[in-house]
Amino acid sequence: MRALHSQNPPRNLYRTLCMSFLLASSLVLSGCWDNHELEDLTFVSIIGVDEAPQKNNIQISFQYEAPLSIQGSNPNVTQNKNIVATFVTPSFGAARNLANITTDRQISLLQCKAILLSEKLIKHEDAMELLEALVRERDFRRDIAVITSLDPIEKIMHKNRSKLGSSSARTLENLRNQVTYTSYVPKTTLNDFFIRTESGDSLPITPLIGIKSPLQETSHLKNEDDVFAGQVPLDRGDNPIEAMGAEVYQNNMGVGHLTGAEVRIYAIMRKQAGQFIKSFDDPVRHGARDAVMIKQYYSPDVAAHLDKNQLHLIINVPLQATLIGTNAGVDFVQNAHNTRILERGLERHFEKDTYDLLHRCQTEFHGDIFGFSGALKTKFLTEQGWKAFRFTEKFDRAKFTVHYHLLMNSFGKQRAPFNTTE
Repeated sequence: MRALHSQNPPRNLYRTLCMSFLLASSLVLSGCWDNHELEDLTFVSIIGVDEAPQKNNIQISFQYEAPLSIQGSNPNVTQNKNIVATFVTPSFGAARNLANITTDRQISLLQCKAILLSEKLIKHEDAMELLEALVRERDFRRDIAVITSLDPIEKIMHKNRSKLGSSSARTLENLRNQVTYTSYVPKTTLNDFFIRTESGDSLPITPLIGIKSPLQETSHLKNEDDVFAGQVPLDRGDNPIEAMGAEVYQNNMGVGHLTGAEVRIYAIMRKQAGQFIKSFDDPVRHGARDAVMIKQYYSPDVAAHLDKNQLHLIINVPLQATLIGTNAGVDFVQNAHNTRILERGLERHFEKDTYDLLHRCQTEFHGDIFGFSGALKTKFLTEQGWKAFRFTEKFDRAKFTVHYHLLMNSFGKQRAPFNTTE
């Protein structure tokens, strides 16, 4: 027994080893060596990339936002809440270095909300290369909004001022999130852009913003959604920046615009529409207009098959609607025949817009913006089999059959229409 007892190490040795391990762990696990106080940081809320006059250079703009606590104590900061710094540099890294010499605080990208790409730049520059150069920064998040600007980035940043109190970054974020109740712009994040670009099956699209057009006596607008940003005539308002439509990217470059009406079709096909107000010509009385609240509760049903090696996509779209305005003087409430005419008129309106957009995708953009490949890809057992199918080539020659199924589930405040016509 003594021999066995003598082989056990003493208790002091255990204590020494434990203390040494704890001391070493405290040195390794300490994470405060690179900490920074908030007062020592400047947060970049928006980054803009534009074309530079010099060759092999880009113009990068940073927009800083002062903390509210600082604005309250400094009236000068309050008047210039959004500070814009613009640099002409060969790379994003060089711009960040220059940005650090213009402020006594360290530049931080942790609060960046949006990346603005100039349309003039992405017409001849690879957008993927520009974004990859930015997102290698460890501070960048994948949920940052990617937005295309029709006007110079620096001008957009200086004009973007909300009178209702929202910060510039928050304004852009709110405009992008309007997809749930206007569906005028797509809700595209950096992650969405990368996934679509890298897969090659669907074309990425980004929201369009621009400076509003002045309201003139000759201004005319039949349909409020058949335009894109900068084409809507407005007088004053909250912000001179408009958000409507989208930019389509092909081979990492901008190739064309979508109007607000076309983005709505895109949102419906992606089951992202939520609800929005739609106005259209009354199908019963010529010259009258109706307005309905469109609501989307279910995803479109997309079926696909090959007809003699030609891809055939059959799309059925269920929607519900509420009549919220009409000057037709027609009884849509009690007359079932008129109700069906109204439903069918709106169905034909959506079907025509959908066929027109599909035609543009095949002839102008040469690619699928809707993500129809998801309905087909699951039928292939391997990635090699899917690639051999060559979906993009078949999409350009595909045949489409589109049916909208619209149900009028409410007519708003019900009253007998004035001068009812049977």
